[in-house]
Amino acid sequence: MKRVSFWIWVGIVLVAAALLTGLAKVEINESAQLISLGDVSVYIAVLFSCNIIGLAALIVGSVLGVVFTGVYSYILPILIARALMAIFLMLFRRKFALGWKSAIIGAAITEGIMVAVYFVYEIIFSGLPFGVIASGFFAHVVEGAICGLIGLVLLKLFETKSPEQDGEPLFNTKSKGRQLN
Repeated sequence: MKRVSFWIWVGIVLVAAALLTGLAKVEINESAQLISLGDVSVYIAVLFSCNIIGLAALIVGSVLGVVFTGVYSYILPILIARALMAIFLMLFRRKFALGWKSAIIGAAITEGIMVAVYFVYEIIFSGLPFGVIASGFFAHVVEGAICGLIGLVLLKLFETKSPEQDGEPLFNTKSKGRQLN
């Protein structure tokens, strides 16, 4: 695959995060839950701009997407969740070459982070009854499963073929990966 300019990838991450986050707002009971494909932008950010500038583009794009949907109460949990997800996935890709098993584990843990952050945030800050929070939890599990499957496909589709490229974005080829058995 031809290498593309770093700043083009940063722009792609920013736009992808904004659009994928702003695509859907689902009403669950009396609460406005932000259910979207925005988590896919985490995989895009890590695959194509695996550094602090890519993380910043992911965060800015995610906030723009939240502002677009009008569910402002989700700005803080999205900032926390997407940052933790991206950092985990960056570190995971640097440690392990992405065979199917490690890609599945990485995607599952990445989406588990999102579900856990949203659940804890809603318990502490939303003031909603637990039944509403529980229904939101299951909606986020479904969201995580869908985004995790898309992320898994992206991880496998754009995995590098040589061991020295694993864990690096498409514009850099310096680190080595290790296969997870």
